Amino acid sequence: MVRKQISYGKILLLFVCLAAWMGADSALAQYPDKAGYVSLFNGRDLSGWKMQWEGLWNVERGVLTGRQDPAKGGDSWLFTEEAWDDFTLYLEFKMTPNCNSGVGIRMPKGVEGRPSQYGYEVQISDVDEEFPTGSLFRHVAANKKMQGPNWNEMHIICVKDHIVVYVNKQKVLDARDMTNSLDGRIGL
Repeated sequence: MVRKQISYGKILLLFVCLAAWMGADSALAQYPDKAGYVSLFNGRDLSGWKMQWEGLWNVERGVLTGRQDPAKGGDSWLFTEEAWDDFTLYLEFKMTPNCNSGVGIRMPKGVEGRPSQYGYEVQISDVDEEFPTGSLFRHVAANKKMQGPNWNEMHIICVKDHIVVYVNKQKVLDARDMTNSLDGRIGL
């Protein structure tokens, strides 16, 4: 089985309230290396991405940046145009204090709504005490808090019904028997 290895690069999340890797399934127990990834973000513009709801998404000095629109408030998502099934996603993120956000995974194409309802949302905020960074929001809580105040690394590995999340090289989630979508878009 061949899984796709994909990477965002650096994303800086500055909003206050916003919402192929090779090996056997047993390889999910090991921290992945970053070789062979295909970038989802070109570092210049939002090509290959589509916005859902209103927000302020742009590229600043090669960093994908999202902000809540102060005039409108509410959630905003930026989704890949392409859908993915089994993959390893690597990203680096930095949050402003009291920010709430996540990484949407397996959000079905053609569906509008929150990834935690139709696919999954991997939390990248420690604001929610029940679901800290690395949790599958509304589904499975991470087993420890690992988010730091500066740039953080995250690996999300999805193979069939198995999802593993590493934050700053520490495994914080290992979940199976997922009931939502097993394929879909990736979003911020």
